Amino acid sequence: MPSRKRTNFTNNQKSAIFGRDRATCAFSGVSLWIPDQGLTPEWDNDWADHLKPSARGGTSTLDNGACVSSTFNIKKRDNGSDNLCFFHNGWITRDYVRVFGLPDDQLLCDLRRREVIVASDWWFNRAIGNSLVALDWRIRELRGLPRHTRDDTYYMRCALKQHAQWLRRREPGTYASRGLDNPSAFASDKLLALESVATELHYREWLESIWPSYRATAALLHAFDAAVNDTERSTILDAVGSDAGINTDVLDALRCLSEANDDIYVRAA
Repeated sequence: MPSRKRTNFTNNQKSAIFGRDRATCAFSGVSLWIPDQGLTPEWDNDWADHLKPSARGGTSTLDNGACVSSTFNIKKRDNGSDNLCFFHNGWITRDYVRVFGLPDDQLLCDLRRREVIVASDWWFNRAIGNSLVALDWRIRELRGLPRHTRDDTYYMRCALKQHAQWLRRREPGTYASRGLDNPSAFASDKLLALESVATELHYREWLESIWPSYRATAALLHAFDAAVNDTERSTILDAVGSDAGINTDVLDALRCLSEANDDIYVRAA
């Protein structure tokens, strides 16, 4: 049987799906509005996914598209049966309630806050995302990993182009006035500072301002993953100072993970 020709969504379609679904992953409900995730190397990008896979004849239409995290897009791949959506148009579905029960107040609050997200915000979100990809490239270079053909300069240029597209489409008011700032997310305000960028020089200054914290958090994650036992991991976490510029959410998560592993070890013994 001849293979089907894959089709992709256009940027205008991707932005429309992002706005329609309120930057909410259809499978997990996680926010794909990057300022909600904070400044972290573990950020997750939005992806316009074919509900019926393109490889199986699915078309690139808005009705066949859903906003999902890149993590879930990789998980789903071409599995046409793995398309049970727990969120639709940025809100919970009947399947969510059937599987998980009634949503808690925090989830409802988060979903309502993202109801103001529109298609033009996708361009700003992608400008942040490509900026973080540029920093990811720098991390790879610091670790001596194989270099990609496209370097940090390439992704910075992509970010600037997307920022320019956003400026032409943007909604009135600031993200703070629209309720799309997130004081509880680490350095969310620094990410949203891209909103005021007006020149390439200003953009480069903004990117360099978030680089030290991004690099320090990435170094912590790398050291934690490379540790061979819980003692090493605990030593690494204990050595982190309060002024290290490390993402506190990531640090707290690693400490919880370390404590959970200790508890599992004690109970197993």
